[in-house]
Amino acid sequence: MPRFSPCAWRSPMAEPIPCLIRTLAPLHLGADEVFEPLGFVIDENAHPPCLVAFEPWSFLARLPERDRRQFMDLCRQGTVASLLEIYRFYHERRRQAQGRAVPVCPGLVGHYQNVMKARDGDRDLQKTISQFTIHRTAFLAHDQRPYIPGSAIKGALRTAYLNALAASKSHVKSNPHDKGAAGRLERELLEGSFANDPFRLVKVSDFLPVGDIRTRIVYAVYEKKDRSVAREIYQILEVIDPGAMFLGRINVEALTPEERRLAGIGAPLAKETLWETARHFYSRERLREEKDLAAMKIPLSPLGIAGDAAPLRLGRHSGSECVTIDGHRHIRISRPGVKPPRFGPSPTTLWFAADYYLKRDLPKAHLRPMGWAALGELSPAELDDLQAREEAWQGQVRAATPVVAVSQPASAADEKHTAPPPPVQAPPEREVWEGATLTWEGGRQQLNAAWQGKRAFCRGLELAPPELQAALTAKKKSKGVTAKVTVEALGTAWRIVAVEKIS
Repeated sequence: MPRFSPCAWRSPMAEPIPCLIRTLAPLHLGADEVFEPLGFVIDENAHPPCLVAFEPWSFLARLPERDRRQFMDLCRQGTVASLLEIYRFYHERRRQAQGRAVPVCPGLVGHYQNVMKARDGDRDLQKTISQFTIHRTAFLAHDQRPYIPGSAIKGALRTAYLNALAASKSHVKSNPHDKGAAGRLERELLEGSFANDPFRLVKVSDFLPVGDIRTRIVYAVYEKKDRSVAREIYQILEVIDPGAMFLGRINVEALTPEERRLAGIGAPLAKETLWETARHFYSRERLREEKDLAAMKIPLSPLGIAGDAAPLRLGRHSGSECVTIDGHRHIRISRPGVKPPRFGPSPTTLWFAADYYLKRDLPKAHLRPMGWAALGELSPAELDDLQAREEAWQGQVRAATPVVAVSQPASAADEKHTAPPPPVQAPPEREVWEGATLTWEGGRQQLNAAWQGKRAFCRGLELAPPELQAALTAKKKSKGVTAKVTVEALGTAWRIVAVEKIS
């Protein structure tokens, strides 16, 4: 059992700690984003088969006028059957799709083909299409790469810390049947409310990608621990592959003794406490998971955590035990056709990433747990190396940007002695979006614009007029602000370059 007694602060101005997260298992971080049906096609003939996500208007621009008219006619229908026809329209022209390619699991290829074979009059047509929703993991607007929100990391560290507190305060009891029991339990363990919660002093940045980050489309399926037949319930998720690296910073804010007294924080946290409690809690949960999988006869590979890194469990389907407090768990267990549901200290089912979702394909489904990652502190040399890798990757992306050669008329004699002029990069394409909807993400400090299915972004609010800034940052949440927005192409995405108030 780790000890986490109050420790002295090294300095009143603690420096942010550079950290690395390396994914160890398929990881999906929900962002309420999906691959829009009008913006992807699955190419089963690619090697490997992949989903190609593209900008619909760019795709249509490459089609002949007759095809564009056909597509617009389908869109005007606005029915479930017309959406199926759009899938078929895209698939017949999939070679025209240019965009981000994401490998898909084998089962999804057959699933996609079955969706396109559905008949317009099928009674379950709407269900068939709605169950084909593909959820995206959290991503950066400007380059579409995944990232890990700081809130997810802080939540995982907090869960480990609360479990350590609960183990050392066995006298604290909870009644899970009471409304608000979880909040009361946390207040008792922390000996206070939000105002004197020591985790107020922990600041975790978003963890940003290092280099190319590979993702994959898989199924999330659940299996009963006793291996009895479970319902064929599934989700289709984009997951980050194991081995991806994300760079961020954790800052444990230092307070003077007087500031701690005024804030009512008796036992401040230290970096060592965060790592120690995470290492203890998640290592224990991994051992429990290994026992469950052994009993289920599901093969399991070692995580491969190196050095002093601490294991973490992040994202969707990371296990009920990894997001609750041991000794106080009250997990809902629903059974088909049985009401009311019962509750227990552990779940009877486990979720896995899988290549297939049908029970008949279970032997080849390649079930694997989700959400495991390793958090480690970086030395200055390691930080420099990772930043250099990211800069090198950015340079490769810039070098791959298409260029247009500008030629000058010259005589034959000149051509013998004059080197050809260097290629000049074409200016970025610009568009004006009249009546775009602006929204502000304060956590990411990002301004977003949406218009006719397109999206653009920029960092900060500086481009917006003061009156629009006030509306975007108002405490009362709104659905957005309408404005005239000028954007320019940034690869397959768009960047905001000007914002004007609509008069």
